[in-house]
Amino acid sequence: MPIKDEPGHDGPSPSDMVTRQPFLEPVFATCSTQQKIELLYALFNELPVSQRGSVLRRLKEFHDDACHCNPLELLPRELIIDMLCHLDVPSVHELMMVSRDWYVLCQDAQVWKALFLQQGWQVDRSAKEASQQAHHPFSTLQSRPIDRTLAPLVISSSQSITRPLPIRRQKKKRVPTASASTSLLPLGKKRAAAATSAAAPTDNHENDQNDENDSDDPASSSSSASHTPYHPQTDRIDWKYLYQQRFRLANAWRHGKYRPYRFRSDPDNQTSDHPSHAQRQRDQHTDSVYSIVLDPPHHLVYSASRDKTVKEWRFSNGIAALQHTYTELHHGSILCIEIANDYLATASSDCTASLIHRWERRLIAKFKGHENSVLNVALDDTRLYTCSKDKTIKIWSLDTYQCLQTLHGHRESVNVIKLAGDHLLSGSGDHTLKLWDKNTGVCLQTFVGHERSVASIDMSDEYIVSGSSDQSIIVWDKQGHIVHKLFGHPELVRTLQMRHHNGRLIMISADYNDKFNLWDVQTGQLLLSFPRYYPGRVMNLRFDNMKIVLGIDTGDIVVYDFAADIDTRLLI
Repeated sequence: MPIKDEPGHDGPSPSDMVTRQPFLEPVFATCSTQQKIELLYALFNELPVSQRGSVLRRLKEFHDDACHCNPLELLPRELIIDMLCHLDVPSVHELMMVSRDWYVLCQDAQVWKALFLQQGWQVDRSAKEASQQAHHPFSTLQSRPIDRTLAPLVISSSQSITRPLPIRRQKKKRVPTASASTSLLPLGKKRAAAATSAAAPTDNHENDQNDENDSDDPASSSSSASHTPYHPQTDRIDWKYLYQQRFRLANAWRHGKYRPYRFRSDPDNQTSDHPSHAQRQRDQHTDSVYSIVLDPPHHLVYSASRDKTVKEWRFSNGIAALQHTYTELHHGSILCIEIANDYLATASSDCTASLIHRWERRLIAKFKGHENSVLNVALDDTRLYTCSKDKTIKIWSLDTYQCLQTLHGHRESVNVIKLAGDHLLSGSGDHTLKLWDKNTGVCLQTFVGHERSVASIDMSDEYIVSGSSDQSIIVWDKQGHIVHKLFGHPELVRTLQMRHHNGRLIMISADYNDKFNLWDVQTGQLLLSFPRYYPGRVMNLRFDNMKIVLGIDTGDIVVYDFAADIDTRLLI
């Protein structure tokens, strides 16, 4: 009997046909899947051509009914949440627009926790524990958006930058904001990144240059004052809100949005805009700041100066609170500091190095053995490494405080050293770098490429970078081959730092007097040049996820703050 092709006509199902024709049951029971398929083909070929279209439409209906089912009705919620945790932000954003049920599922904290951790971002566990111990929500610690209203930065006697206005919820003004032409984003990738930003739960780009509306999160209509990233009563982190704030921070770097200011000393935790002259004289360095070290997990900044002091600052919410000043470590200028775990190490022009327990704030040992100024120091769990104008590197035990080995090889002053893994890297006035096995003291590789003295170095798992008085920066591989030779400074490249940041390996470099630059290490591309907002020469530079900190020869410490107006209470 012909199959009628009528709307709503289902006809007999295959199981009904087997029941009504008993002789078919043993045939279907003994046939393999492949035999059933071949039987289907044979039956289809026997049909009149006029009926084959109806059969195909029926098969399509069966297929649609089988495939187009709602997973929310078939799968447990926990399994769906686990599947969502493996998606990226644009995919989650698309699912949120499918239906109300999908929207609710995509708001689950586990989904946003997975998205947060996928980016390699970190949570400030110490801040979480402190809030839990105090047993009050973060919203009681801060009742309004962060206000970094600080003293003006004087460039010369006739020119100054006015103090930024207090942050208002209706209209925000940031001083300064880099233009779109100096975006960190390579031109060839702007379209793809714009699509990603549009899909992410943040970032309104309509007024990037003017920054009139800095709400980078359309999913969140209220300010940070009405949110808290952690609820100590329930021990619950608001992962979506935390993701939104961290995304805004990444966007600030991507678009070059920051606020520059000097460290404002406020040891009594007061927020007066005008600390007394006596207080500033007591707290600020009185001479060149030669070295800076950041400790983001503890919100600490250490600075060493030609004034023979080391200062420990607590930096939080735009306020630098002086915690301690070390005044009797050395008889000469303190040229370098480094931290590792519980220890702080210093190097000085008095030919010695010192080891300090930074939590107990006491001097543990002094290391004497170099015949000239100790220019740089490095530190790991068991050893201290020092380099000097006497052309040597010394390795010291942190157990016995004795010199274990002296490394010879450079023909001029060893200006800088750097530790990474099992390797020690050194840069010298003889125009070369050397890579050493830090355990055996064997020189593994000599890097030749600079035309003048090497002044600054850094090292990652894959690359080595060096800055020189020949005005160049060289990116090397570990085999000693030159990957890139970069020119972006008109004089000595005094300081640089390299680190993984927002999914790429970047480097920031600075010379004495000109602007400092941000580079993509892998491509050698100049991403952004930062203008100057301070007098004096840059002596040292360090940066983390939220800020760039500069040591200046005037005794000032200058911050380029990318976290202004962002809730960073649970971010590192």
